[in-house]
Amino acid sequence: MNKNSRKLAILLAALMAVSMTACSSGDDNSSEAETTTTTTAATTTAADETTTDEEPAEETPEEKDSEVTVQEDIQFDPADFKKAELKTAQLKEVAKFSSKDIDFLGDTDSLIYSKIDDKTIACCNYKGEKLVDGKAFNVEKLDHTDLYTYSVEKDGMIYSGLIDAEGNIVQAADNGVGLYKSLNDHFLIAFFPEAETDNEDEAIYYVTATQFSIKVNDGDVLYKGKVKVYDIESKKYLENTTVTTSPNYSAYGDLVSFSDDDNNRVWVNSEDKVLELGYEYNTVGNNMLVGQTEDGRIVYDHELNPLFSTKYTISEMSSTEDFFMLYDGETKKAGIMYKNGAIVLEPKYGNITYAGNGFFTYTNGEYGDKVGLLALDGTEITKEDYKSIRDFDIPGYFNAEKDNGKTDIIDETGKVIVADQDYGFSETASYVKESDTYDFMVWEKNEPALKLPSGTYIGKNMVFSNKEKAVFDQVTGKKLVEDVDKAHMAYGYLIITKGDNSTTYSVE
Repeated sequence: MNKNSRKLAILLAALMAVSMTACSSGDDNSSEAETTTTTTAATTTAADETTTDEEPAEETPEEKDSEVTVQEDIQFDPADFKKAELKTAQLKEVAKFSSKDIDFLGDTDSLIYSKIDDKTIACCNYKGEKLVDGKAFNVEKLDHTDLYTYSVEKDGMIYSGLIDAEGNIVQAADNGVGLYKSLNDHFLIAFFPEAETDNEDEAIYYVTATQFSIKVNDGDVLYKGKVKVYDIESKKYLENTTVTTSPNYSAYGDLVSFSDDDNNRVWVNSEDKVLELGYEYNTVGNNMLVGQTEDGRIVYDHELNPLFSTKYTISEMSSTEDFFMLYDGETKKAGIMYKNGAIVLEPKYGNITYAGNGFFTYTNGEYGDKVGLLALDGTEITKEDYKSIRDFDIPGYFNAEKDNGKTDIIDETGKVIVADQDYGFSETASYVKESDTYDFMVWEKNEPALKLPSGTYIGKNMVFSNKEKAVFDQVTGKKLVEDVDKAHMAYGYLIITKGDNSTTYSVE
């Protein structure tokens, strides 16, 4: 890290180490811990077939539920699930700019900035232009979204706004928002500070000079105020989600659940409408609600239209919104359900988890026993030889950990590509150290064939070698750009610097 970068890191640690209070916020699409919802068989009885001259009466909810589809009647078409594919980087030049007075912090999701003075910086977009008339001094990507939050200072207070990857303002930092936090790909949490407070119980967040603070320390500044949810799609705040305490929001697709200031459970949809759900329904995934009827339980959509009845327990699987685990309470076996309710695999295993890209782990034993790799069509690709199997964001490859602590890298056929690694691969670290070289994986060759004296992963299957001054494509192993002094990813773009000039490429 150069001198300017070190100064920047210290400045941001002091100004932007913004922390939440002890009350936890919801996260991703399945907050409220990964709850398991039990759904028992709903007895479906056909309506009496009677003939009358009278106008047909409007169906009651009970009559509507009685006609719901039985889960076994929903068919699964493997073509409905689209597997991710490896794609080589396609570069297109989109901008050139002088980077003489511009610096970068980080390699992936880089902060691009121009130094104003020893205490002040101005953030720039992917064209090297100052953002928000040079007032933005920090930019961060919001998880699960394509948006970025930027920060400005006004009257000694830090306020936040939203921009897209092109630098267009989505929400200006003049709405009184001190902090944005992502809830899922549909919603953000917006914190509106109104005054400082010494009472931790009423604080919605605090600012600390400690970069990795997990609790309030002496000298921290606490703020009280209001918190509400922001809808990314409609670009509106949901007023009916407003609370004045540290929130406990949970998001399920287009639905938000939280406890209000009186500790009542409230449900609000993306139209800012309060739904009368209370505790009568349990959420499953992003689009399903499970409610109790006289005959059992039925799965509904968020508009309370019945979808299907089931005799199985349905529970969410980590790292997927497409598949769910089915559990048969009588046989104590697990199977797989697709997001439309179709049974992919009837319960027959002791436990099933999602391994990524349409593959699963299975065991005939219990949770915690050795596992094998299972295909979407039910083919057992490997035996139950591994302690765990998980993907690492490269379609078609898995880390398969063994009892001895070593990890094999296997492909979709179960073939061991690289054996006995001390650590599993990741998207950012997929290489084998051999003597004086780092042999990076070339995915199309299915082997560690890209030999570099060093290399830095910069995103989208690209590696930058400082010694060779080149950017390589890790899918094909080919050189993409030569004569490179610096390479960074920012706002999803590749920025190549040669001397005092930078070129920006879109990456498809």
